[in-house]
Amino acid sequence: MLTAEQRRQLERTTDAHIQRARQALESLKGRPLTREQLEVATQVRTFLRQAEEARARDLVRAGNLAERADVLAQDLLRTLR
Repeated sequence: MLTAEQRRQLERTTDAHIQRARQALESLKGRPLTREQLEVATQVRTFLRQAEEARARDLVRAGNLAERADVLAQDLLRTLR
């Protein structure tokens, strides 16, 4: 069980990961991507969808999925620099 403060912190962290991952995906629009980069972008979208779905019933899982999406998205952006 999470305390109220732990829950609020996890919600903030989850929101931040989701926002960063979405911004990363948004910055990819119109850029040519390799097949591998497209696959990573698809995986980011999948993790984001799963995080949103898990949020109501398992915030810890949602946070983990959001963090995975964020890490993958940031790694993907680094491949484009």
